[in-house]
Amino acid sequence: MTYVPHSSDKLNAVHYFVNHSEQFPGVSVALEKFLKTPSMDTARDVMRLYFKGHQQGDIEPLNKIASAFSDKRTTLAIVDSLLNDPDMLDYIAERSYPHPIGFDKLVLFHDEETNFKFRLHIYWRGNQRASMERLHLHRFEMASAIITGELTNHTWGVTKYVPEAANDIMPSMALNELDPLSTKQVMMHAYSGYWRDAKGVLHKKHLGHCELSRLTSETHVSGQSYAQILEDAHYVETNAETGLSNGDVCSTIYIHSGGLKDDGGRKMPVLFEDKELDNPDEIIDTIPNISIPKLRQKLEHYKEFLESNLQFYDWLYDEKHGRNLSTGMIAGYLLAEQYHNPHILSVWIEHEHECKALLREHEAVIKQLVRGDITLNDISDDNRNKRYYTILLDKADKHPRGKDYWLAHYGDLTKEMWRYCGAIKGHKPDVTLLKPIWQEAAGVKLPGGSHYGHVAAMLEAAYEVKSMIMDAYRQDVVMEFKSEQSPVTETDKKVEDRIKFILRGHYPDYGFYGEEGGDDDAGAPPQEGDKRFLVDPIDGTRNFANGLDDFATSIACQVFQDGQWETTDGVVSIPTTGKIYWAEKDQGAFLIENNDREYRIKPPENMPVNDNVAPMMRAMLNYSIRGFGVDAEKAMMNFVIDNKISYRVTGAAATMLTTSAKNDHHAAIITANDYDVAAGVLIAQEAGAQVKTFDFKRDGQDFTAILAARNSDVFAALDKQIAATLSPTSKKPAAKPPRRGAPKRGL
Repeated sequence: MTYVPHSSDKLNAVHYFVNHSEQFPGVSVALEKFLKTPSMDTARDVMRLYFKGHQQGDIEPLNKIASAFSDKRTTLAIVDSLLNDPDMLDYIAERSYPHPIGFDKLVLFHDEETNFKFRLHIYWRGNQRASMERLHLHRFEMASAIITGELTNHTWGVTKYVPEAANDIMPSMALNELDPLSTKQVMMHAYSGYWRDAKGVLHKKHLGHCELSRLTSETHVSGQSYAQILEDAHYVETNAETGLSNGDVCSTIYIHSGGLKDDGGRKMPVLFEDKELDNPDEIIDTIPNISIPKLRQKLEHYKEFLESNLQFYDWLYDEKHGRNLSTGMIAGYLLAEQYHNPHILSVWIEHEHECKALLREHEAVIKQLVRGDITLNDISDDNRNKRYYTILLDKADKHPRGKDYWLAHYGDLTKEMWRYCGAIKGHKPDVTLLKPIWQEAAGVKLPGGSHYGHVAAMLEAAYEVKSMIMDAYRQDVVMEFKSEQSPVTETDKKVEDRIKFILRGHYPDYGFYGEEGGDDDAGAPPQEGDKRFLVDPIDGTRNFANGLDDFATSIACQVFQDGQWETTDGVVSIPTTGKIYWAEKDQGAFLIENNDREYRIKPPENMPVNDNVAPMMRAMLNYSIRGFGVDAEKAMMNFVIDNKISYRVTGAAATMLTTSAKNDHHAAIITANDYDVAAGVLIAQEAGAQVKTFDFKRDGQDFTAILAARNSDVFAALDKQIAATLSPTSKKPAAKPPRRGAPKRGL
């Protein structure tokens, strides 16, 4: 499990409060026990001890103690303990019922001594409209911890009360001292909610008229809590997490005190109606309690939902994605609100450019909030996007490396949405609860493969540095020389630095080995399971500096196992053509064209032809065999000429290998450094090319030659010729970049 259930800041605040308050002795110890082994028994112990010290008006501590329950895992443990306790199920069934507005009101415990109640509310309906709950006034203080979905609490203050004549049910009502700038005032009819007469019959009785003034509308999401004072009326609007029907439910742990202790105050809850009802004293039928079998069925259903929900968040925060995907999910929520449609994958595919423009507008707001140019108070409570801005701002404020770091790595909502969409393409079938609704993805023909994890991070880096490279392309580029055959430009260095910044943002613990910066972990021998990125920012620097098209950005991810570095993922971007090749080990190779069209590279067919042209005459050979030596180079050239092979020397190993991966009659022979070829070799292999390495020595130096070809006849002929030409010291069936300490000779 990778999803972190509780915010440590939140729990620390709860612990600090109970530890530094003489009013709540024993609560801290009970809370520690509950968090270690959450169950109905340990939760009940916490609440009993808390309410022994609770005084009317203790809203802040009530909210803090409720926040300890605002977690999916602890709620799941409580529900599980209930299902394993038949006596508790009997106890709960006697006190619980389905509320008319659409939720199950489950009383998990009612303490006889302090009169508090501990309840679970489950709103099974995907979209609970605000009008379905009447504005009302409690006779007790309460707190609500949101477990799943979200809840908007709309509060109103009572500024004037005019009772009915001879009304002895509510002789007085405390009035709020309100901000005179309250935006809305209304007169409403007050009704008892509900008054039980001496015979036990429930009445909804007209009590008089009230003037109410609107206060706030605050949205609270999963993991948050709020508390409600006695003097405020309110109603709640419960939603799935997008604010739209989303195959999701809102559920809360609801805690309330024993009620008003002032006998001179109102004696019951109050309901408000904007119009006077026909019957001023309506008899209300008692709602039957939930049966024990029905209660068990509901709790088992809720348990399954929580487990599925947690599985989703485990996926969302899984380390395989690098940076977690939660910001991309919230970008989806913002689009769901805009399009009034939770099926955001379809919306993204159909309206990609519009979606990107909308997300850029939201990005601007987020940047202003994070930088302090505006505050959340500057955004209207009626703006439904405010809830998502609040979440993103909270993420920025709580990021361990600071809000500027968060903004640099997560602030591009389009990029995060793109990452999320890519991860969805590759999600495992057992992740069924994707939010907003992505289940229709199974019926959508998605182009290309699954961009998540290493591949997503590497593609992100390739896309971002493409503009840096093209801005400098065919400008006055100055080449320097690290060695006779190793040119470098200032752009090489800047591009590598940017790639490193992006990849480290996803995977801070991975090594980084770049052509320009070298090995940032040099001197430390690799350990089994170590991972690193291998980068050539501009493979073919000489071409780039001279305005030629053949150059690429090459990025590989490798793991150290069985004593050598194995390439698991590779990306080769060719900026001048807009093509990006990528592959994941054992998952195939893909080509992205024009930044959006993507498809799998099909394996070679090797179909026979109906003419007498030999396979080698059809071949196009890309080669760079520096290091072979004069005699071996001449021998290879004679072979090429004798067999009428077309050839070229492009000067970019990565493009040679990707060409071999794409075209059935192309082949490549290369001697180069591992950062030049690691990504291209994997792409060629996953595209169905045959690849072989040849280790050899020349003039006292170690070299590795790589052969790649999709056509088996072409491969066999070149393999035989290279072996005869080099007489290599060893041969391997597949390309594996050398261990730490790459050869210094090459492109």
